[in-house]
Amino acid sequence: VKVYAFSETGEAPMIPAPFLRVEEGTEVSISVTNAIPPGEFIGLPPPNRRYDSDGSSTREELIVHGLSAPAGSDAILRVPFGETREVTFLAEKPGRYLYWAGATERSLHTRTGPDSPMSGMIVVDPKGADVDPDERFFVITMIDAYPDDAVPDPGEDVFELAINGLSWPHTERLVYPKGDLIRWQWMNGSGFEHPMHLHGFHFRTLSRNDGMGEVAPDEDEIQDVVTELMEPGSSFLMEWTPTRPGNWLMHCHILDHVVPTPERSAEERAHDHHDMTQHPLRSMAGLVMGIVISDDEEETEAPPMRHLKLVARQAEFGAGHTPVRGYALETDNLSAEGDFSTPGPPIVLTKGEMTRITVVNHIDQPTSVHWHGLELQSYYDGMPGWSGREGRVAPLIETDGGSFDAYIAPPRAGAFIYHTHMDETDQLRSGMYGALIVMEPGETFDPSTDKVFVLGDIVDPEDGDFLGLALNGEEKPEPIVMK
Repeated sequence: VKVYAFSETGEAPMIPAPFLRVEEGTEVSISVTNAIPPGEFIGLPPPNRRYDSDGSSTREELIVHGLSAPAGSDAILRVPFGETREVTFLAEKPGRYLYWAGATERSLHTRTGPDSPMSGMIVVDPKGADVDPDERFFVITMIDAYPDDAVPDPGEDVFELAINGLSWPHTERLVYPKGDLIRWQWMNGSGFEHPMHLHGFHFRTLSRNDGMGEVAPDEDEIQDVVTELMEPGSSFLMEWTPTRPGNWLMHCHILDHVVPTPERSAEERAHDHHDMTQHPLRSMAGLVMGIVISDDEEETEAPPMRHLKLVARQAEFGAGHTPVRGYALETDNLSAEGDFSTPGPPIVLTKGEMTRITVVNHIDQPTSVHWHGLELQSYYDGMPGWSGREGRVAPLIETDGGSFDAYIAPPRAGAFIYHTHMDETDQLRSGMYGALIVMEPGETFDPSTDKVFVLGDIVDPEDGDFLGLALNGEEKPEPIVMK
Protein backbone atom coordinates (compact mmCIF):
# COMPACT_ATOMS: atom_id res chain seq x y z
CA VAL A 1 0.00 0.00 0.00
CA LYS A 2 1.49 3.35 -1.00
CA VAL A 3 1.34 5.82 1.89
CA TYR A 4 2.88 9.16 2.81
CA ALA A 5 5.07 9.46 5.90
CA PHE A 6 7.51 11.77 7.62
CA SER A 7 11.23 11.05 7.76
CA GLU A 8 14.14 12.74 9.45
CA THR A 9 16.73 14.13 7.07
CA GLY A 10 18.70 11.30 5.52
CA GLU A 11 16.61 8.58 7.22
CA ALA A 12 13.89 6.23 5.99
CA PRO A 13 10.21 7.26 6.25
CA MET A 14 8.62 6.32 9.59
CA ILE A 15 5.15 5.28 10.75
CA PRO A 16 4.35 6.87 13.11
CA ALA A 17 6.17 10.14 12.50
CA PRO A 18 9.45 10.74 14.39
CA PHE A 19 9.07 10.69 18.16
CA LEU A 20 10.00 14.00 19.80
CA ARG A 21 10.85 14.06 23.52
CA VAL A 22 12.22 17.12 25.30
CA GLU A 23 12.45 18.58 28.77
CA GLU A 24 10.15 21.38 29.87
CA GLY A 25 11.58 24.75 28.88
CA THR A 26 13.41 23.50 25.77
CA GLU A 27 13.25 25.64 22.64
CA VAL A 28 12.57 23.43 19.63
CA SER A 29 13.15 24.34 15.98
CA ILE A 30 11.79 22.07 13.24
CA SER A 31 12.15 22.37 9.47
CA VAL A 32 9.49 20.67 7.31
CA THR A 33 9.97 19.98 3.59
CA ASN A 34 7.00 18.98 1.45
CA ALA A 35 7.86 16.30 -1.13
CA ILE A 36 4.26 15.22 -1.84
CA PRO A 37 3.34 16.26 -5.42
CA PRO A 38 -0.11 17.78 -5.93
CA GLY A 39 -2.68 15.79 -7.89
CA GLU A 40 -1.86 12.31 -6.53
CA PHE A 41 -4.90 10.14 -5.83
CA ILE A 42 -5.60 9.54 -2.11
CA GLY A 43 -9.27 8.47 -2.19
CA LEU A 44 -12.26 9.70 -0.18
CA PRO A 45 -13.25 9.38 3.48
CA PRO A 46 -15.96 6.86 4.46
CA PRO A 47 -19.47 8.02 3.45
CA ASN A 48 -20.40 8.98 7.03
CA ARG A 49 -17.36 11.29 7.23
CA ARG A 50 -17.47 12.72 3.73
CA TYR A 51 -18.24 16.29 2.70
CA ASP A 52 -18.91 17.72 -0.77
CA SER A 53 -15.74 19.78 -0.48
CA ASP A 54 -13.56 16.68 -0.03
CA GLY A 55 -11.30 16.11 -3.00
CA SER A 56 -9.66 12.78 -3.73
CA SER A 57 -6.23 14.16 -4.68
CA THR A 58 -3.33 15.80 -2.87
CA ARG A 59 -3.20 19.61 -2.88
CA GLU A 60 -0.46 22.16 -3.45
CA GLU A 61 0.36 22.44 0.27
CA LEU A 62 1.17 20.10 3.11
CA ILE A 63 -0.73 21.29 6.18
CA VAL A 64 0.98 20.50 9.50
CA HIS A 65 -0.83 20.74 12.85
CA GLY A 66 0.45 20.56 16.39
CA LEU A 67 4.06 21.68 16.12
CA SER A 68 3.30 24.50 18.52
CA ALA A 69 0.98 22.53 20.81
CA PRO A 70 3.55 22.24 23.61
CA ALA A 71 3.53 26.05 23.71
CA GLY A 72 -0.23 26.04 24.28
CA SER A 73 -1.62 26.74 20.79
CA ASP A 74 -2.21 24.92 17.52
CA ALA A 75 -0.83 27.18 14.83
CA ILE A 76 -0.99 25.64 11.35
CA LEU A 77 2.14 25.35 9.25
CA ARG A 78 1.56 25.40 5.48
CA VAL A 79 4.37 24.04 3.32
CA PRO A 80 4.05 24.37 -0.51
CA PHE A 81 5.22 21.44 -2.62
CA GLY A 82 8.99 21.45 -3.04
CA GLU A 83 9.57 24.06 -0.35
CA THR A 84 10.67 24.13 3.29
CA ARG A 85 9.22 25.99 6.25
CA GLU A 86 10.54 26.28 9.80
CA VAL A 87 8.70 26.55 13.10
CA THR A 88 10.12 27.30 16.56
CA PHE A 89 8.29 26.78 19.84
CA LEU A 90 9.04 26.68 23.55
CA ALA A 91 8.06 23.39 25.21
CA GLU A 92 6.62 24.99 28.31
CA LYS A 93 3.79 22.61 29.26
CA PRO A 94 4.60 19.01 30.29
CA GLY A 95 2.48 16.31 28.69
CA ARG A 96 1.80 14.36 25.48
CA TYR A 97 0.90 16.14 22.27
CA LEU A 98 -0.12 15.00 18.81
CA TYR A 99 1.37 16.51 15.69
CA TRP A 100 -0.02 15.50 12.31
CA ALA A 101 -0.09 16.53 8.69
CA GLY A 102 -2.44 16.16 5.76
CA ALA A 103 -2.09 16.57 2.03
CA THR A 104 -5.53 18.26 1.89
CA GLU A 105 -7.59 20.69 3.99
CA ARG A 106 -9.40 17.83 5.73
CA SER A 107 -9.76 17.74 9.51
CA LEU A 108 -8.26 14.98 11.64
CA HIS A 109 -11.66 13.19 11.59
CA THR A 110 -11.81 13.15 7.79
CA ARG A 111 -8.10 12.63 7.03
CA THR A 112 -8.51 8.94 6.23
CA GLY A 113 -6.36 8.44 3.12
CA PRO A 114 -2.74 7.33 2.64
CA ASP A 115 -1.60 10.64 4.16
CA SER A 116 -3.09 9.65 7.55
CA PRO A 117 0.06 7.84 8.81
CA MET A 118 1.67 11.29 9.13
CA SER A 119 0.97 11.39 12.88
CA GLY A 120 3.51 11.59 15.67
CA MET A 121 3.89 12.15 19.40
CA ILE A 122 5.64 14.97 21.23
CA VAL A 123 6.42 14.33 24.90
CA VAL A 124 7.44 17.17 27.19
CA ASP A 125 8.88 15.89 30.48
CA PRO A 126 8.67 18.04 33.62
CA LYS A 127 11.92 19.89 34.24
CA GLY A 128 14.29 17.82 36.34
CA ALA A 129 11.98 14.80 36.42
CA ASP A 130 13.41 11.28 36.47
CA VAL A 131 12.73 9.53 33.16
CA ASP A 132 11.69 5.89 33.37
CA PRO A 133 13.85 4.07 30.78
CA ASP A 134 11.33 1.22 30.52
CA GLU A 135 8.30 3.44 29.85
CA ARG A 136 6.81 2.72 26.42
CA PHE A 137 5.00 4.93 23.90
CA PHE A 138 2.44 3.77 21.32
CA VAL A 139 0.87 5.73 18.45
CA ILE A 140 -2.22 4.46 16.62
CA THR A 141 -2.62 5.23 12.91
CA MET A 142 -5.40 4.18 10.56
CA ILE A 143 -6.26 4.43 6.85
CA ASP A 144 -9.87 4.04 5.69
CA ALA A 145 -9.88 5.37 2.12
CA TYR A 146 -12.59 4.83 -0.50
CA PRO A 147 -12.29 5.06 -4.29
CA ASP A 148 -13.69 8.11 -6.09
CA ASP A 149 -16.11 7.02 -8.83
CA ALA A 150 -15.81 10.43 -10.47
CA VAL A 151 -12.10 9.96 -11.16
CA PRO A 152 -10.78 7.65 -13.89
CA ASP A 153 -8.85 4.69 -12.53
CA PRO A 154 -9.81 5.62 -8.94
CA GLY A 155 -7.67 3.05 -7.21
CA GLU A 156 -9.05 0.71 -4.55
CA ASP A 157 -10.32 0.53 -0.99
CA VAL A 158 -7.54 0.81 1.58
CA PHE A 159 -8.18 -0.19 5.20
CA GLU A 160 -5.01 -0.41 7.26
CA LEU A 161 -4.53 -0.04 11.03
CA ALA A 162 -1.30 0.05 12.99
CA ILE A 163 0.25 0.44 16.42
CA ASN A 164 3.70 2.00 16.02
CA GLY A 165 3.47 1.24 12.31
CA LEU A 166 2.68 -2.47 12.66
CA SER A 167 -0.49 -4.56 12.53
CA TRP A 168 -1.12 -7.86 14.32
CA PRO A 169 0.44 -10.42 14.09
CA HIS A 170 3.48 -8.25 13.31
CA THR A 171 3.08 -5.92 16.29
CA GLU A 172 5.79 -6.05 18.94
CA ARG A 173 5.57 -8.71 21.65
CA LEU A 174 5.88 -7.02 25.02
CA VAL A 175 7.66 -9.20 27.59
CA TYR A 176 7.74 -8.40 31.31
CA PRO A 177 8.43 -10.34 34.52
CA LYS A 178 5.57 -10.87 36.92
CA GLY A 179 5.33 -8.03 39.45
CA ASP A 180 6.84 -5.28 37.28
CA LEU A 181 5.31 -1.81 37.38
CA ILE A 182 4.44 -1.10 33.73
CA ARG A 183 3.84 2.39 32.33
CA TRP A 184 2.51 2.92 28.81
CA GLN A 185 1.63 6.16 27.04
CA TRP A 186 -0.88 5.90 24.18
CA MET A 187 -1.59 8.45 21.43
CA ASN A 188 -4.48 8.18 18.98
CA GLY A 189 -3.06 9.65 15.78
CA SER A 190 -6.10 8.60 13.74
CA GLY A 191 -9.47 10.24 13.16
CA PHE A 192 -11.38 7.29 14.64
CA GLU A 193 -12.36 6.24 18.16
CA HIS A 194 -10.53 3.31 19.76
CA PRO A 195 -11.62 1.74 23.08
CA MET A 196 -8.36 0.10 24.17
CA HIS A 197 -8.95 -2.99 26.31
CA LEU A 198 -6.44 -4.91 28.46
CA HIS A 199 -7.10 -8.61 29.02
CA GLY A 200 -6.82 -10.12 32.47
CA PHE A 201 -5.87 -7.06 34.52
CA HIS A 202 -7.12 -3.67 35.62
CA PHE A 203 -4.99 -0.60 34.99
CA ARG A 204 -4.91 2.94 36.34
CA THR A 205 -5.26 5.90 33.96
CA LEU A 206 -2.91 8.45 35.52
CA SER A 207 -3.55 11.26 33.02
CA ARG A 208 -5.41 12.06 29.80
CA ASN A 209 -5.08 14.65 27.07
CA ASP A 210 -8.11 15.21 24.85
CA GLY A 211 -6.25 17.74 22.73
CA MET A 212 -7.00 20.61 25.10
CA GLY A 213 -4.21 19.90 27.58
CA GLU A 214 -3.01 17.30 30.07
CA VAL A 215 -5.44 16.42 32.88
CA ALA A 216 -4.34 14.27 35.81
CA PRO A 217 -6.97 13.28 38.41
CA ASP A 218 -6.20 13.43 42.12
CA GLU A 219 -4.80 10.21 43.53
CA ASP A 220 -8.07 9.31 45.28
CA GLU A 221 -10.03 9.83 42.03
CA ILE A 222 -7.97 7.42 39.90
CA GLN A 223 -10.09 4.41 38.98
CA ASP A 224 -9.11 0.85 38.12
CA VAL A 225 -10.36 0.15 34.58
CA VAL A 226 -9.95 -2.44 31.82
CA THR A 227 -10.79 -0.19 28.86
CA GLU A 228 -9.91 3.41 27.97
CA LEU A 229 -11.85 5.11 25.17
CA MET A 230 -9.52 7.15 22.96
CA GLU A 231 -11.17 9.89 20.95
CA PRO A 232 -9.38 11.12 17.80
CA GLY A 233 -6.21 13.00 18.75
CA SER A 234 -6.39 12.03 22.42
CA SER A 235 -3.80 10.32 24.59
CA PHE A 236 -3.47 8.73 28.01
CA LEU A 237 -0.90 7.39 30.47
CA MET A 238 -1.65 4.00 32.03
CA GLU A 239 0.06 2.07 34.81
CA TRP A 240 -0.44 -1.56 35.81
CA THR A 241 1.25 -4.49 37.53
CA PRO A 242 0.90 -8.04 36.16
CA THR A 243 0.23 -10.44 39.01
CA ARG A 244 -0.18 -13.63 36.95
CA PRO A 245 2.05 -15.11 34.25
CA GLY A 246 0.97 -16.09 30.76
CA ASN A 247 -0.02 -14.57 27.43
CA TRP A 248 -2.35 -11.58 27.37
CA LEU A 249 -3.68 -9.00 24.88
CA MET A 250 -4.19 -5.25 24.65
CA HIS A 251 -6.47 -4.38 21.74
CA CYS A 252 -9.08 -2.04 20.36
CA HIS A 253 -12.59 -3.30 21.13
CA ILE A 254 -14.18 -2.13 17.87
CA LEU A 255 -14.83 -5.27 15.87
CA ASP A 256 -13.63 -4.10 12.46
CA HIS A 257 -10.38 -2.85 13.97
CA VAL A 258 -9.21 -6.28 15.18
CA VAL A 259 -10.30 -8.79 12.52
CA PRO A 260 -8.84 -9.46 9.06
CA THR A 261 -10.47 -7.64 6.16
CA PRO A 262 -13.13 -9.69 4.32
CA GLU A 263 -10.95 -10.51 1.33
CA ARG A 264 -8.40 -12.11 3.70
CA SER A 265 -10.87 -13.89 5.93
CA ALA A 266 -11.31 -17.18 4.07
CA GLU A 267 -7.59 -17.96 4.01
CA GLU A 268 -6.27 -16.17 7.07
CA ARG A 269 -9.02 -17.03 9.55
CA ALA A 270 -9.34 -20.73 8.67
CA HIS A 271 -9.36 -22.89 11.81
CA ASP A 272 -6.07 -24.74 11.97
CA HIS A 273 -6.80 -27.81 14.08
CA HIS A 274 -3.24 -29.12 13.82
CA ASP A 275 -1.23 -26.15 15.10
CA MET A 276 -3.17 -24.09 17.61
CA THR A 277 -0.41 -21.50 17.90
CA GLN A 278 -1.21 -20.37 14.35
CA HIS A 279 -4.86 -19.72 15.07
CA PRO A 280 -4.58 -16.35 16.86
CA LEU A 281 -2.12 -15.16 14.22
CA ARG A 282 -4.72 -15.78 11.51
CA SER A 283 -7.95 -14.88 13.28
CA MET A 284 -7.00 -11.36 14.40
CA ALA A 285 -5.51 -8.32 12.66
CA GLY A 286 -5.00 -4.62 13.26
CA LEU A 287 -4.88 -2.94 16.64
CA VAL A 288 -3.74 -5.85 18.81
CA MET A 289 -0.65 -6.10 21.04
CA GLY A 290 0.60 -9.39 22.52
CA ILE A 291 1.88 -9.36 26.11
CA VAL A 292 3.93 -12.17 27.69
CA ILE A 293 4.33 -12.18 31.49
CA SER A 294 7.09 -14.51 32.67
CA ASP A 295 7.29 -16.42 35.93
CA ASP A 296 8.75 -19.79 36.88
CA GLU A 297 6.08 -20.76 39.40
CA GLU A 298 3.39 -23.26 38.43
CA GLU A 299 -0.23 -22.17 38.80
CA THR A 300 -2.84 -24.42 40.37
CA GLU A 301 -6.60 -24.10 40.65
CA ALA A 302 -8.29 -23.98 44.04
CA PRO A 303 -11.15 -26.48 44.48
CA PRO A 304 -14.32 -24.96 42.98
CA MET A 305 -17.16 -24.08 45.35
CA ARG A 306 -19.71 -23.93 42.49
CA HIS A 307 -20.10 -25.50 39.07
CA LEU A 308 -22.01 -23.80 36.24
CA LYS A 309 -22.55 -24.98 32.66
CA LEU A 310 -22.74 -22.40 29.86
CA VAL A 311 -24.04 -23.92 26.61
CA ALA A 312 -23.59 -22.18 23.23
CA ARG A 313 -26.54 -22.88 20.92
CA GLN A 314 -27.96 -21.65 17.63
CA ALA A 315 -31.06 -21.69 15.42
CA GLU A 316 -30.65 -22.16 11.64
CA PHE A 317 -32.56 -20.38 8.85
CA GLY A 318 -31.04 -21.91 5.72
CA ALA A 319 -28.55 -20.72 3.13
CA GLY A 320 -27.91 -16.98 2.95
CA HIS A 321 -29.11 -16.31 6.49
CA THR A 322 -27.10 -15.84 9.67
CA PRO A 323 -27.88 -18.28 12.49
CA VAL A 324 -29.26 -16.80 15.69
CA ARG A 325 -26.82 -17.73 18.44
CA GLY A 326 -26.70 -17.33 22.17
CA TYR A 327 -26.26 -19.17 25.44
CA ALA A 328 -28.18 -21.19 27.99
CA LEU A 329 -27.06 -21.52 31.61
CA GLU A 330 -27.35 -24.58 33.80
CA THR A 331 -27.34 -23.94 37.53
CA ASP A 332 -28.95 -25.65 40.49
CA ASN A 333 -32.36 -24.35 39.41
CA LEU A 334 -32.13 -24.11 35.61
CA SER A 335 -31.47 -26.67 32.91
CA ALA A 336 -29.41 -25.75 29.86
CA GLU A 337 -31.26 -28.22 27.64
CA GLY A 338 -33.25 -26.76 24.75
CA ASP A 339 -33.86 -23.02 24.83
CA PHE A 340 -31.20 -20.33 24.75
CA SER A 341 -31.26 -16.54 24.83
CA THR A 342 -29.63 -13.69 22.94
CA PRO A 343 -27.86 -12.11 24.71
CA GLY A 344 -26.97 -14.95 27.02
CA PRO A 345 -28.40 -15.01 30.54
CA PRO A 346 -26.58 -13.08 33.26
CA ILE A 347 -23.92 -15.13 35.01
CA VAL A 348 -23.80 -14.25 38.70
CA LEU A 349 -20.62 -15.01 40.66
CA THR A 350 -19.44 -14.14 44.16
CA LYS A 351 -16.27 -12.20 44.83
CA GLY A 352 -13.44 -14.53 45.87
CA GLU A 353 -15.47 -17.72 45.33
CA MET A 354 -13.84 -20.20 42.93
CA THR A 355 -16.34 -21.26 40.28
CA ARG A 356 -15.84 -23.82 37.52
CA ILE A 357 -17.74 -22.83 34.38
CA THR A 358 -17.98 -25.58 31.79
CA VAL A 359 -18.51 -24.07 28.34
CA VAL A 360 -20.21 -26.55 25.97
CA ASN A 361 -20.31 -25.87 22.23
CA HIS A 362 -23.41 -26.79 20.21
CA ILE A 363 -23.00 -24.26 17.38
CA ASP A 364 -21.66 -25.15 13.92
CA GLN A 365 -18.21 -23.56 14.46
CA PRO A 366 -15.42 -23.86 17.02
CA THR A 367 -15.79 -21.15 19.65
CA SER A 368 -14.38 -19.67 22.85
CA VAL A 369 -15.49 -17.43 25.71
CA HIS A 370 -13.57 -14.39 26.97
CA TRP A 371 -14.44 -13.20 30.47
CA HIS A 372 -14.07 -9.49 29.77
CA GLY A 373 -12.71 -7.50 32.70
CA LEU A 374 -12.14 -10.49 34.99
CA GLU A 375 -8.79 -11.20 36.61
CA LEU A 376 -8.05 -14.90 36.15
CA GLN A 377 -5.33 -17.25 34.97
CA SER A 378 -4.21 -16.69 31.38
CA TYR A 379 -5.20 -20.24 30.34
CA TYR A 380 -8.88 -19.40 30.93
CA ASP A 381 -8.84 -15.95 29.31
CA GLY A 382 -10.50 -17.14 26.10
CA MET A 383 -8.14 -16.57 23.14
CA PRO A 384 -7.57 -20.04 21.65
CA GLY A 385 -3.98 -20.72 20.71
CA TRP A 386 -2.71 -17.69 22.65
CA SER A 387 -4.12 -17.71 26.19
CA GLY A 388 -1.98 -19.68 28.61
CA ARG A 389 1.76 -20.20 28.53
CA GLU A 390 4.32 -22.45 26.90
CA GLY A 391 3.22 -26.07 27.19
CA ARG A 392 -0.35 -25.21 28.17
CA VAL A 393 -2.23 -23.14 25.59
CA ALA A 394 -6.01 -22.77 25.55
CA PRO A 395 -7.68 -24.95 22.89
CA LEU A 396 -10.57 -24.25 20.56
CA ILE A 397 -13.89 -25.47 21.91
CA GLU A 398 -14.88 -27.84 19.12
CA THR A 399 -18.34 -28.31 17.62
CA ASP A 400 -20.72 -31.18 18.42
CA GLY A 401 -20.47 -30.91 22.19
CA GLY A 402 -16.85 -29.93 22.72
CA SER A 403 -16.25 -28.38 26.14
CA PHE A 404 -13.75 -26.37 28.16
CA ASP A 405 -13.58 -25.73 31.91
CA ALA A 406 -12.78 -22.19 33.04
CA TYR A 407 -11.87 -21.62 36.71
CA ILE A 408 -12.74 -18.15 37.94
CA ALA A 409 -12.40 -16.58 41.41
CA PRO A 410 -13.06 -12.87 40.74
CA PRO A 411 -11.17 -10.64 43.19
CA ARG A 412 -13.56 -7.67 42.85
CA ALA A 413 -17.30 -7.11 42.58
CA GLY A 414 -18.88 -5.30 39.64
CA ALA A 415 -20.52 -5.63 36.24
CA PHE A 416 -18.58 -7.38 33.49
CA ILE A 417 -19.16 -9.12 30.15
CA TYR A 418 -18.66 -12.58 28.71
CA HIS A 419 -18.44 -12.95 24.95
CA THR A 420 -16.99 -15.09 22.20
CA HIS A 421 -13.43 -14.26 21.15
CA MET A 422 -13.65 -16.34 18.00
CA ASP A 423 -14.71 -15.37 14.45
CA GLU A 424 -16.15 -12.23 16.04
CA THR A 425 -17.61 -10.81 12.81
CA ASP A 426 -19.87 -13.85 12.65
CA GLN A 427 -20.27 -15.14 16.20
CA LEU A 428 -20.31 -11.92 18.22
CA ARG A 429 -22.75 -10.18 15.88
CA SER A 430 -25.05 -13.19 15.97
CA GLY A 431 -25.60 -12.82 19.71
CA MET A 432 -22.82 -14.61 21.60
CA TYR A 433 -22.38 -12.25 24.54
CA GLY A 434 -23.94 -11.58 27.92
CA ALA A 435 -23.61 -9.86 31.28
CA LEU A 436 -21.51 -11.20 34.13
CA ILE A 437 -22.28 -9.87 37.61
CA VAL A 438 -19.94 -10.34 40.58
CA MET A 439 -21.60 -9.83 43.96
CA GLU A 440 -19.96 -9.08 47.28
CA PRO A 441 -19.95 -12.06 49.71
CA GLY A 442 -23.28 -12.24 51.49
CA GLU A 443 -25.14 -10.26 48.83
CA THR A 444 -27.88 -11.85 46.74
CA PHE A 445 -28.74 -11.08 43.14
CA ASP A 446 -32.50 -10.39 42.87
CA PRO A 447 -33.74 -10.15 39.23
CA SER A 448 -36.84 -8.24 40.38
CA THR A 449 -34.73 -5.31 41.58
CA ASP A 450 -31.28 -5.89 40.04
CA LYS A 451 -31.97 -4.88 36.43
CA VAL A 452 -29.47 -5.82 33.73
CA PHE A 453 -29.43 -3.98 30.39
CA VAL A 454 -27.19 -5.30 27.61
CA LEU A 455 -26.67 -3.50 24.30
CA GLY A 456 -25.41 -5.49 21.33
CA ASP A 457 -26.04 -6.73 17.80
CA ILE A 458 -28.68 -9.36 17.07
CA VAL A 459 -30.07 -11.49 14.24
CA ASP A 460 -33.83 -11.56 13.54
CA PRO A 461 -35.17 -14.72 15.25
CA GLU A 462 -37.91 -14.96 12.61
CA ASP A 463 -35.84 -15.14 9.42
CA GLY A 464 -32.12 -14.90 10.28
CA ASP A 465 -31.60 -11.42 8.83
CA PHE A 466 -29.13 -9.18 10.62
CA LEU A 467 -30.97 -6.45 12.56
CA GLY A 468 -28.20 -4.48 14.26
CA LEU A 469 -28.32 -2.87 17.68
CA ALA A 470 -30.73 -4.23 20.29
CA LEU A 471 -31.41 -3.89 24.01
CA ASN A 472 -31.60 -7.21 25.85
CA GLY A 473 -32.13 -8.92 22.50
CA GLU A 474 -35.03 -6.67 21.46
CA GLU A 475 -34.69 -4.29 18.50
CA LYS A 476 -37.73 -2.33 19.77
CA PRO A 477 -38.00 -3.22 23.45
CA GLU A 478 -41.31 -2.80 25.22
CA PRO A 479 -41.50 -0.17 27.98
CA ILE A 480 -40.94 -1.45 31.50
CA VAL A 481 -42.41 -0.09 34.72
CA MET A 482 -40.23 0.33 37.79
CA LYS A 483 -41.01 1.72 41.21
